Amino acid sequence: MTLGQRIQELRKQLDLSQETLGEKLGVSRQAVSRWEMDGAVPEVDKLIAMSRLFGVDLNDLLQVDQPRPTGEGEAQGPAPEEAPLRSARRRWLLPALALLALILGLTALTFSFGRMAGALSDRLTVLEARVAELEAQAEAPDSAAPLITDAWVSSRWYAYAQGIQGTTITVSLTPGELREDLELTLSYVRDSDGYSREHEFIREAGGTYRTSFFSAGGDCPFTLTALISTGDRTYTQPLFRVLSVEAGTILYDELWREGL
Repeated sequence: MTLGQRIQELRKQLDLSQETLGEKLGVSRQAVSRWEMDGAVPEVDKLIAMSRLFGVDLNDLLQVDQPRPTGEGEAQGPAPEEAPLRSARRRWLLPALALLALILGLTALTFSFGRMAGALSDRLTVLEARVAELEAQAEAPDSAAPLITDAWVSSRWYAYAQGIQGTTITVSLTPGELREDLELTLSYVRDSDGYSREHEFIREAGGTYRTSFFSAGGDCPFTLTALISTGDRTYTQPLFRVLSVEAGTILYDELWREGL
């Protein structure tokens, strides 16, 4: 008779249902059913509780034979070669069951912890990505607004008595978003040799930024680009490519409208 059959036999002797037995042992009816079908082995504490409930000792529940006292005229016990086998069986059965229960418990705990740790790691990754996204949105200009909403350039010709001639070029622009930490710089790059310099924009009333520089006229063509800084980030927006500068006239291409 298997252990499951023995549990079923003792349960029926007490006229207990699987559900009632499960309630007394603190397990579900399905667990009792698995025990009786030998689909699972009860834990050691459940075996001890069942032996007390059924009124049998643990060896009887596990069907471990015990040596019988021999009397006068009674047959002798098991043959000498069988006694060590049964004794060894009793010695290793309970520790083996306890070890099995411990292994099953540790396996379940490890699996559960691994799933929980994996889920927490995935959640942490999502949160870190979201925080980085929010920080970038807080530092950067509004992504829905263009960097520049308007820009224009003008020139004024000068001829000095000393024979010096040239043009003062003025660049004005309106940024797409006004911020307290907004800084604008005009980058000048000469096409012929890559010579470059920068001019700081000054903020005027109404949110307009303006800067001016002197051009001798012989340095055309050159490109003018706005450097837009917010915090520790800088964005570039090409403005104009000046093709020629003559007395009272300036010829240029508008680069800032290309992205609109």
